[in-house]
Amino acid sequence: MPGAFLYDNVAKGAVLNSAQATVPSMPLANLQDAQPRQRARLNAANATIDVDLLAALLVDCVALLSTTLSANATTRVRLANMSSFATVQADTGTINAEAQDEAQGNVVLVLPAPVMARYLRIDLTNGAAPYLDIGLLVAGQLWRLQRGTAYGIREGRVMLDRRDRNPFTGAEFPVPAIINPRFAAFTLPALSIAEARNQHRDLLRRLGAAGDALWITELGDSLAERNRRAIWGAVNAPGEEASASRDSFPFTARAVRIVERVRGGSWIALPPDASPKRSITYPTDAPDTLLPKTPISLKSFDDGQHLRTLPAQAISMEHSSRGGSKYRIGQDAQNRNTRDSYEHALGGELQTAI
Repeated sequence: MPGAFLYDNVAKGAVLNSAQATVPSMPLANLQDAQPRQRARLNAANATIDVDLLAALLVDCVALLSTTLSANATTRVRLANMSSFATVQADTGTINAEAQDEAQGNVVLVLPAPVMARYLRIDLTNGAAPYLDIGLLVAGQLWRLQRGTAYGIREGRVMLDRRDRNPFTGAEFPVPAIINPRFAAFTLPALSIAEARNQHRDLLRRLGAAGDALWITELGDSLAERNRRAIWGAVNAPGEEASASRDSFPFTARAVRIVERVRGGSWIALPPDASPKRSITYPTDAPDTLLPKTPISLKSFDDGQHLRTLPAQAISMEHSSRGGSKYRIGQDAQNRNTRDSYEHALGGELQTAI
């Protein structure tokens, strides 16, 4: 089956309530924060979230993103026009959420068809967990593509890890990223003229390059596979001429690359450096020096545990016999006679040179 976009999140302006207590620093309002890792915390293993959309709207998809739900967690989604839910427009029943760590605990539920409803209720159970964390609530009507993606779709991860190598000693300095986000790159080769003039134009208008959308690769996937493949991220890139091209008389086409939006919650402690040089220390950065004009170069270095950026006047580099690198920084060439320069040996102390 073809895929779908959800680009108009009607839960963003809704009123949220829950009978379960939340942590003051992680309120329920975080479910409407654009950062998926800016989470809300419910202090219970079982919780109910009530959502008032403020008006009857079409909804056929509800997604909980960046959660701590376990593999055995269950969920139930109901839509109604009565806050009591005495009569419902849709009810998924209690089902296994199929949440997985590899997909940030995402749960993406899709109804067979859109229903008009004002109230949304989400029931969650998570075994004996002391709390539930949820990063983002997304709900709305899907743009269900009439035709699928072209052959050649690419799905994988953007590798943000660093692995620097010293060319003299061969020592390597791997620095793992907090996360390597998932991505999908594909072409929609057969958008109808109506899709290009309506849904696609509306997507461009609403999102621009700053807004995010939910991409579902195959509506026919099982819930577990849908959770693995669905991506929340930007559809349009800054500076891009985002458009659909008229490639044939009845159809238009659009190429899309979407990268999962994630945000690290905190700094992490990395393992000790395994290079031949001595144990890593954290020397202070070299002080900035006033320049008479625009800096002519900028270098950065990796001390084996984290990346730093030297002041913009870094102009030369030499390699250390200890497996690291040494950088010489100073003032611009116009002030050579009076400049102070500094050497920063990786894993070593800051030294002053004339």
